[in-house]
Amino acid sequence: MKTLQTPYGLLAADEYDDKRMVAAIERGGYPAQEDIHLLLGFIDQGSIVADIGANIGTFTLPFARAAREVHSFEPVPRNLVLLRKNVEQNALTNVRVHDCALGAEEGHTSFSQETVQNAGTYRAVAGGEIEVKTLDNLGLDFDVIKMDVQGMEGRILMGATRVLQTRPILFFEMSGRMREYGPSLGTLKKILRGYTLYVDIGHGWGRVSSPRVALALMSPGVYFFGRAGRDFDILALPRGKTFVASGYVTTFVRLVAHTIRRKISI
Repeated sequence: MKTLQTPYGLLAADEYDDKRMVAAIERGGYPAQEDIHLLLGFIDQGSIVADIGANIGTFTLPFARAAREVHSFEPVPRNLVLLRKNVEQNALTNVRVHDCALGAEEGHTSFSQETVQNAGTYRAVAGGEIEVKTLDNLGLDFDVIKMDVQGMEGRILMGATRVLQTRPILFFEMSGRMREYGPSLGTLKKILRGYTLYVDIGHGWGRVSSPRVALALMSPGVYFFGRAGRDFDILALPRGKTFVASGYVTTFVRLVAHTIRRKISI
């Protein structure tokens, strides 16, 4: 275990399982810094924030400095030990750590690590000793919900019907695994009714009309051919909330240009 000084406080990490993260921080960086800056723009001293898939606390630390209350959800035992240590060593009294998984219904699960030296890549399997709860049954409301749970984001939203009626800001990862775990893209669109969706298209955010369009634009291999594809982030804002971003046509044009630039650079 190694403890690193970061812009948001002390961060204990595993030198093997968190090898890439440790190296990036030692070079002066910080994980997902652009995403953190984006979300901090929606958080103030009165905000209640959910960090779902908190891992060792890389989002929890900056959230805790800005929000009134942070609920960090991390079911993987190895990550949970480090998350609790990071909350404790930074004296984050406004953070509550939840050692459960979240899903569409209550039950039990377990996790297996998929990628060595990357403790953020776990796959859920049915059965086990880890309790699964739903956001609705926790009796909590949130202003901002961040999710990074390796494809289980859709199932968590299925178990958050009541919570979503309060219209929190949502930030979650989307990939082909979401289609594997469910729900369908059509069901996900219904769940997100009342939200405007944006995708990160490189140096900016573009508006899309539905999760189906987002997946087709960002990971066409996944959408059209069922291949493995890259993960991407979706920002879902309650309709009527102001956000500076491009429209549908501009999103498509910018995405094509961004893809061409990436291929040329390779």
